[in-house]
This record gives sequence, C-alpha cells and structure tokens, in this order.
Amino acid sequence: PGFVNLVRSILEQSNLPANCLTLEITESVMMTDTEKNVALLSQLRDHGVSIALDDFGTGYSSFTYLQKLPISILKIDKSLIDDITSSQGKTQPIIASLLHMSKLLGYRVVTEGVESPEQLQLLLQNGCEYFQGYFFSKPLPQSALQEFQQKSHLKTQAFSLPPVEPSNAADEAS
Repeated sequence: PGFVNLVRSILEQSNLPANCLTLEITESVMMTDTEKNVALLSQLRDHGVSIALDDFGTGYSSFTYLQKLPISILKIDKSLIDDITSSQGKTQPIIASLLHMSKLLGYRVVTEGVESPEQLQLLLQNGCEYFQGYFFSKPLPQSALQEFQQKSHLKTQAFSLPPVEPSNAADEAS
C-alpha cells in the first residue's frame, strides 16, 4: 500500500490524471513475488494507472499468468523480434499468435527492438500498432524529442501510447 499511496500522492500533486500514467514492470520482477505484485498492480489499475509488462518473452512467460496479470500493455522483448525475418525461425508464428492473443485479452502490444523495415513490415502485417527500436531512432534526451518529432515523418503515436481506461479484460477472460 505504501507504493500505491506514493503514486496517488504524486498524481494529486502534479494534477496528472491517473489514466495518463503508465508504469512498466519487467517480466522477471513481476515473477519474483507474483501474488504480491498482482495485488499491488491491481490497486494501481483500479485507480486508473496503466500497467505495462516489459521484456515479455525473456524466460518467465506463462499463459496462465498472462491471463491473470492486471496489465494494459504487453511489451514483447527484442530477443523475440531479432529473428522474426529469419526464414528458418519459428518466431513469426509465435509473434503472430502473441499479437492475436493479446488483442483478445484486451492488451495493447508494443514490440521492442525493431531495427529494420522488414521487421516493421512483418509486425504491421500481423496487426502490431506500437513499436520501439533503432529503426525509428536511438534513445533521445527529452530536449531532442520534440525536434525529432517535428522533422520526422513518423507519427507521434509511434513514441507514446494514448491514455487507456482500466480494463478488466483479463478478469473477464478467466
């Protein structure tokens, strides 16, 4: 409850609506004490904060947990994206299935580590809408981001997710 109260206090002090805040938790941290983390993140979600599960697919993944986690956004780790264009890999059907399943669960999906137009094209063909990676830009300081967006042909949406309303899609799916 201390962390939840801290987040609520910061939101109140900054006048930031809760649905404009997204907190990320890595898959490995989430799985260290799953029950405690689910309870904590559920409280934050109930207050309107979006939760993103980062680094999905790095070794702790479980479909059982995926349906129970109080998340709004699933961030697929770069390690799964790296060989998506390989003709010998099995990554393409895995990514396609993850994207489809995530939509059914009501999650938004961000694919991390997009570095080539071929990767982007395959992800777009499979319905992915949000991306991160060097294909778009290397990490930038905040001071350079606005200038980059003005010069870039990319939409601002490629860099941030719009606020989302708390979803209980995972609860409804069980």
